[in-house]
Amino acid sequence: MIKNYKVNNLKQIFTLGLKIYGAKIENELLILKYTFFPKKLRVDDIVSINYEIRRRCSYYIIADVNGKEFLLMWNFFEGHVSQDLFNDLKKINPKIKFSDEIIKFLALDLSYNTFHFDFKYHKGEFLNKDNEFSQKYPSLDALVGLTFIIILFGLPIFFGIIGNKILINNIGINYAGYHLVGFILGGLFLSFALLNIIQALFSMYLGHKVTIIVFMLSLICFCIGLLN
Repeated sequence: MIKNYKVNNLKQIFTLGLKIYGAKIENELLILKYTFFPKKLRVDDIVSINYEIRRRCSYYIIADVNGKEFLLMWNFFEGHVSQDLFNDLKKINPKIKFSDEIIKFLALDLSYNTFHFDFKYHKGEFLNKDNEFSQKYPSLDALVGLTFIIILFGLPIFFGIIGNKILINNIGINYAGYHLVGFILGGLFLSFALLNIIQALFSMYLGHKVTIIVFMLSLICFCIGLLN
């Protein structure tokens, strides 16, 4: 069996296509290419594959018969590629033991058509949902995180600029500072409400109560900003 496994999409983009494959199975030999010097191990020597958090990072840990561990970052491959790799290793060596986390991960549906707005509050499941989403779609998870940062910082700045223009036109350049703060905080609370709604797409919605409260706080702040 000869098969290559591609690294995640973002890594391919950031390396300008110089880094395409992160692993290869050839003649029952697993070659891991996550460092400058590829690491090789016989598939028949693999004892187990686990998913653990070490040093505040999540890893897939491949252990061999000698007790040596190979730590593979959870986002090194796209979710479906990791699934293919683990399933292929299991086919070659049926004795490999998967941890409960790996078994659960292999059972996940990784098709993108599973996305839908879920406005149900899953109490106590936020971190589990976030972790599951990161495992399934590491590149998309990074893009979503970047989008959240842009919204979180962009809206307050945007409303601060708009508010400054409105205040100068209506009050003059010597307006009180709390007016501008009102616009900025209004944009901040509005970003919280918007981000919570977006999170519903990934089943991480924090509930209608959170959305309504931060939206009302946003309106109050905007009113303070507009008061003469």
